[in-house]
Amino acid sequence: MTKQPPSSKKVVKKVKVIKISFKKKGDTIGGTKVNLSVGETVSASMLIDKLQLISTVKYSLQEKKALNKKIYSISNVMGKFKPISQNPNYYGTYLAQVGEKQSPVRIVMGPKKSHLPFISMEFNPSNIGAKGIQELHNVLKYFLPGGYVYFLEQGKVARIDIAVDLGGVDLKQIHPLPSHATKSLRYTKSGYLETICFGASKSYKRVRIYDKASEKKQSSPGLEFPSPLTRFEYTLRNQSLLKELLNLENPFLNLLVMEMPTAPMNVNLKHWTIFADSVEVRGLQAALALLPQKTRQRYRKVFKKTPLKEWTPEPWWDHWPELLGKLEILKVPE
Repeated sequence: MTKQPPSSKKVVKKVKVIKISFKKKGDTIGGTKVNLSVGETVSASMLIDKLQLISTVKYSLQEKKALNKKIYSISNVMGKFKPISQNPNYYGTYLAQVGEKQSPVRIVMGPKKSHLPFISMEFNPSNIGAKGIQELHNVLKYFLPGGYVYFLEQGKVARIDIAVDLGGVDLKQIHPLPSHATKSLRYTKSGYLETICFGASKSYKRVRIYDKASEKKQSSPGLEFPSPLTRFEYTLRNQSLLKELLNLENPFLNLLVMEMPTAPMNVNLKHWTIFADSVEVRGLQAALALLPQKTRQRYRKVFKKTPLKEWTPEPWWDHWPELLGKLEILKVPE
């Protein structure tokens, strides 16, 4: 029998996201893609890329010893829960693999210092999905009162990364500006802009804007991804209780995203060209900071008249409850 040649069809990676489409601010949202103009289509996808939950459980010394024995016995018989390299601040560090993709959940327990939470776990909700939450609950209930339900009742969100991917939008065409002054950084590779950051890495709020298509092509060669694809990712720390996540305010409203406007009629063309070059190299916020106050205020007003038409965070957030529902982060497991 003649062997069939291997298929040359590329594999398309799929993740659990909420598909959002739009025309302009105020328009009705529907479908997965909407034509903005002739030959131009842009789609938006919102997802939770990372979630870190913490909680405090008070055990006596005797209970802790018994718990450690139980954990090790569980890890020996359960392939989805294994001890890994130790965290210097905790007595136990474990890795659970859950969901259809067997995605990792990193769990640390037993703090060595009293001010630390008893248990902390970190995972990607979009990767583990609803099935992963159920499997995680089945692991947690062996050593945590109520399992995942305990987090629903008393757990806190130490960190959450919420992302929106804009397909059809190139990173180099956007000029973001936060609503308040903050530290900004730009990272390039071989002269090409790859990442824009606002806020320090450990700050309460941080924004990362980067070329997601380029990142995926480097990390997963052979897979097909839409290009251009720009990700806007908000990292929020020290949030409230997990059960209050549904009431989280829209973080994307704190960011203005503009396109480069043409030179205004009443501005010296030479000066504007130099400023535009500065924006390309430093970013809009840093370029504005170099200008005299009156000129800075004037140029900022010019930019505010040319917002990126694809940047519509208000209707995106209408899908926040739907996203939480699909991932079943707030649902009581069976």
